[in-house]
Amino acid sequence: MFKRLFCLLAWSTGAVCLIACNTANNRPLSVGFSADSNSIVFKQIDPAGLQLLREDLPADSAFGTLVRVMEKDLGEDTERDVSGVFSVTDSSLVFTPDHAFSKGKDYLVVSYLNARFATAGMLLKGKMDHQLKPEEYKLSY
Repeated sequence: MFKRLFCLLAWSTGAVCLIACNTANNRPLSVGFSADSNSIVFKQIDPAGLQLLREDLPADSAFGTLVRVMEKDLGEDTERDVSGVFSVTDSSLVFTPDHAFSKGKDYLVVSYLNARFATAGMLLKGKMDHQLKPEEYKLSY
């Protein structure tokens, strides 16, 4: 009886710790135009991820796979990649396009920043996925 009680106590303590640790820094990524609308700013990036970006941004040519910005005409289904430059500030990532954003266009941002395989709730329910799912943000200019 004590063995079952101990196992139940250990399992429930582990589950509570897992949920508490997982939700500590579970803020959603904030994506939006800068004040002058000349760039797109990514805020609330996980501090560890931001440090990695700070260290690897200049040399990492695969960085474009973490974040994609696409231009979409209103009423059309076609999307075109927007080329530009990424820079890291003290608390955010900034995308500045090579050509200015156009009025009357929608911009689709696909980001793997702050992406997770699963939350603690998904893990406990057995609904983990085997691949990361990007977040999509629609910005209208």
